[in-house]
Amino acid sequence: MSRALRPLALLVLVVGVAACSESDDASFAPVTDPGGNTVTVEDDGEEPRQELRVRRSAGDVDRVTQLQETSLEMAMGGQRQSVTNPPIELDLRYVVDEATDDRIELTGSYEDIRIGEGGDPAAAAQLRGSLDALREATAHTTITRRGSILEGRMEGFDMPGLAGEIAEQLTSSMAENAQSLSMPFPVEAVGIGARWRVETATEIGGLPIELTTVIELTELDDERAAGTVEQALRFVPGEVEVFGTQATVVSGELAGIGTIEWDLVAGIVPRSDITTTGTTVLEVSGNRVEQRQEMRIALLAR
Repeated sequence: MSRALRPLALLVLVVGVAACSESDDASFAPVTDPGGNTVTVEDDGEEPRQELRVRRSAGDVDRVTQLQETSLEMAMGGQRQSVTNPPIELDLRYVVDEATDDRIELTGSYEDIRIGEGGDPAAAAQLRGSLDALREATAHTTITRRGSILEGRMEGFDMPGLAGEIAEQLTSSMAENAQSLSMPFPVEAVGIGARWRVETATEIGGLPIELTTVIELTELDDERAAGTVEQALRFVPGEVEVFGTQATVVSGELAGIGTIEWDLVAGIVPRSDITTTGTTVLEVSGNRVEQRQEMRIALLAR
């Protein structure tokens, strides 16, 4: 992969989203939460209904494995290159540092990082160097009881070959990615069949985006909730700077579908499995860069 394309390809590591559905039902009043998400209940579902909230306390621990599978096709200057990354598994541990009536402070760390077999050898080598930098990193996150991410920051992340402004932008984009892609609960009590929409406008890695997520609740009891997820992400056209590279966003849309599950008693991080596809078109140094990706990101209990 050319040097010019490498910073753009890093977006594949920090962006994974996706198609929303329209509702004919009357919506509740939209609520903009402190995390910047606008949450609108389109259907509050069947009785019995309950308020969905994260119930953890200081000292509680949650462990998940993040599985990521990515394939990428990039075209630039008449050349086309396809890269399939080997599957990545990240074992994450979250500890509740402090919990109040309305917010929870977490520290996340990487207990193990595994890169599977297959894929492009050059891509695997680049991934290995990038992911090794995460082993000493910690993520500090503040969330509301509704699961909206108020702020996040990375510490101890030092990627070889990246320094200064580019390194800072990558670290910042990883935190922004988590913050903007959170899927908070509604304020209102909901039941099975409930549907709510989460809308966010933010930046990831210097790229302005508009994101819509629609969640439909299919299972619910006092300890567990589960449902389906449909997402749509649009890159806003215009001039941008991506990891130190000046570029113009011509167009970009990612779309996908998946499932989500919350352990309301013992969990902190929702378990989800979402596959995303889409194409982004940029202009870099007068060259048209077309990037098509397919990505599966799953957060699995362990």
